[in-house]
Amino acid sequence: MEFWRAIGLKLLFTVITILSLLAIFSEANLRSMIGITLFVFAVSFLIGDLVILRKVSSITATIIDFPLYLLLLWISCDFFLFADILETYGIPLMGATFLTILEPFVHIRLRYAARKSKPD
Repeated sequence: MEFWRAIGLKLLFTVITILSLLAIFSEANLRSMIGITLFVFAVSFLIGDLVILRKVSSITATIIDFPLYLLLLWISCDFFLFADILETYGIPLMGATFLTILEPFVHIRLRYAARKSKPD
């Protein structure tokens, strides 16, 4: 149950951050916004939280998450939006910054879920 709460928390952070940035700074339609959000959420969770976080500390994983978010947002904004320079570089930079700031809370929740699921 705790694992699903951590997934929900990450999804909530990702949805709020990306949808807010795209709604304010771009003219993206709802389909593109949802596509970008789900792509970034799924790939960052699979790579950042299930692979990297298990092998390194939370601080190191958070530092690694910034370029991961930046790359994912840059690729997805470029692919989905076909936009100007602000949408191609500004939104990914702001999104990566905000998501990296929120990521330690997800790591704490995931570490708690892992500790709680281990038998004594």
